[in-house]
Amino acid sequence: MSRIQYIFPGQLVAMIKAQEILNKKFNGEDWRKKMSLGMAKTAMLVEFAEAANEIQATWAWWKRDRTLDLSRAHVEFIDVLHFAMLIALYRNSEEQMIEALYDEEPDMYGPVADPHNNFIKAITRFFTAVDQDNRKNIAVGLYNIINTGALLYAMNPGEVFEVYRLKNERNHERVDGGILEGKYDKSKESDLL
Repeated sequence: MSRIQYIFPGQLVAMIKAQEILNKKFNGEDWRKKMSLGMAKTAMLVEFAEAANEIQATWAWWKRDRTLDLSRAHVEFIDVLHFAMLIALYRNSEEQMIEALYDEEPDMYGPVADPHNNFIKAITRFFTAVDQDNRKNIAVGLYNIINTGALLYAMNPGEVFEVYRLKNERNHERVDGGILEGKYDKSKESDLL
């Protein structure tokens, strides 16, 4: 049996820092005032649905066409992570999130045999921690979303980190290209992976 690989806290810290920079680029220094927690949760759930749709072959037993495009699934999973980190940073500063990550070793839960259920549980527990404004559980929840999602989407920690980095760069290009003013044409983008 192979050992499960988890993302390193240092990788997650780099992702949190990059997300905070992106949040400010999209909406300025006071980005938290330009959105609500409910809006961010809705966006994350929409991305979750898009990610789940990309891996129908793993759960839609009634469908005849069970093809799987992992590249697209990976990008959609990273979109879920962007919103999870945005939500975590909505509740806590970058420094508070990093401190909470190193406060105690995050703990994974559940058997690897049911990655779909574990990913859903991770998202549910993350939302509960956000609603309770529990910094430690938000950090652990973010860590668990990444690791249970990586298992579900067949990614190792290095791939999660790299695809996040690429998607983050793409989002910066979109802002620089005028997406906030309606001037950016997404149809001209090449596939990320």
